[in-house]
Amino acid sequence: TMAGVAELVVKSVVDGGTPVVEATILSPELEIQETSGWIEVELEAFGEQTTGMYYTINLNGSSDPIYDGQARGDVFNVKAQAEDDSSSLLLIVMLLVIVIAVLGTVVLFLARRGGGGSSLLDDEYEDEDEAYADNKVLAEIPADVDPEMARAMQQFPQWTQEEIQGYFDQGWNIDSLKDWVDNQ
Repeated sequence: TMAGVAELVVKSVVDGGTPVVEATILSPELEIQETSGWIEVELEAFGEQTTGMYYTINLNGSSDPIYDGQARGDVFNVKAQAEDDSSSLLLIVMLLVIVIAVLGTVVLFLARRGGGGSSLLDDEYEDEDEAYADNKVLAEIPADVDPEMARAMQQFPQWTQEEIQGYFDQGWNIDSLKDWVDNQ
């Protein structure tokens, strides 16, 4: 072989598409009989995700590559990284807000339930607790029951709808059941 400079053309191929020239590099001068050498090539970072990417390197404008990434099994995927970390920051802030809300709820719950006697918080929220309990009972009553059954289910939350229906079938009504429960 002759001494001289080699012109290397580096091309990228994405998912079987058309090769795109990424860089043209001139090698240092090779001595006579020198057949190889190392050349470092710095390529631009890719800004988009892609699959099935590889490089080819051609020598002195030849159409036959001296290196073919696909033939050598050097195919890879590109995972583009976000240019700014605003989404990561937003996620961290959201997690902090959730943690603070949970801790605030736990502290409020402990403040309300802590202590043996009645506290200002207990007195303030007592009516709301009762309203919540009534709403919970109402929420468990199916929409398709008759008004008498709904009233009985609200009056006697300790019994299932089937148990109340069993008492009704035996001739009991809400007033007689209430009298019986109050005398137990």
